Amino acid sequence: MSQNKRYYSLVFAPRSTSKLYKVSICYTHLYFVCAFVLILLASLVAASTWALMRSSEIARLSRLNAELRNLKNENQSYKNKLDKINGQVAYIDDLSKKLSRTAGLQRTQDIDEFVGIGGPVTVEGIEQRLDQLETELRQLSAFYDAQQLILNSIPRGWPAKGYLTGAFGNRHNPFGKGIEFHSGQDISVNFGAPVSATADGLVIFAASYAGYGNVVVIDHGNGYSTRYGHLSAITVQPGQRVRRGDILGQAGSTGRSTGPHVHYEVRKNNQPENPLKYARF
Repeated sequence: MSQNKRYYSLVFAPRSTSKLYKVSICYTHLYFVCAFVLILLASLVAASTWALMRSSEIARLSRLNAELRNLKNENQSYKNKLDKINGQVAYIDDLSKKLSRTAGLQRTQDIDEFVGIGGPVTVEGIEQRLDQLETELRQLSAFYDAQQLILNSIPRGWPAKGYLTGAFGNRHNPFGKGIEFHSGQDISVNFGAPVSATADGLVIFAASYAGYGNVVVIDHGNGYSTRYGHLSAITVQPGQRVRRGDILGQAGSTGRSTGPHVHYEVRKNNQPENPLKYARF
């Protein structure tokens, strides 16, 4: 390549044996061609960069839209679950009200007043309702546990399987003439038949005593006690706690008895009561 004042001359040969070709280019034209090429390249680079950025931005917006849709779906799912929990809490609240009224317990504060009525359901509101319900349910549980203890201490049913013979109340003396008061219910059973407690309680006597023969006496609390007489064997001892259905001994005919049977008494404040009253309790 040679240079004069205003032109560049380019000499080239297509092949080694070909003749030479010469091209002269004006310096000004060459300058504009180069500037154009540079501008074109810069434009291409800028366009490519913009296209990449645009593509990246579109992809990012697409991801954000997808995340937004997922968040909306999750939010709706949480709202549905929250509404369901709120409905369950409301049901438990109504049940607590009914149980409190049945038990005669005074509610410390109505839950609707405690958290307010109306407005959107919130986690904080449900937490407040649950805290209040937990307190009330604990009180109800303690109350009904105490009631269950009382029920368990009330005699129910019969201490042995057999036939009812000598009834409670006045009767003819089986050992002589005249009328006598019979303080319990006789149950005719086979000798050695198991005899069980009719309520929870504490054994306060287990030995032979006068006409009862071998007798077990249980204090059930709340003024109730029971007696099981004429046993052939005793399998409990004083100070032992028993539950309804626990075996106390075996039926027999000890003491003032005409044959194998169980003399069963129920006493309230140490006054004998008719066991039939408690048989179907």
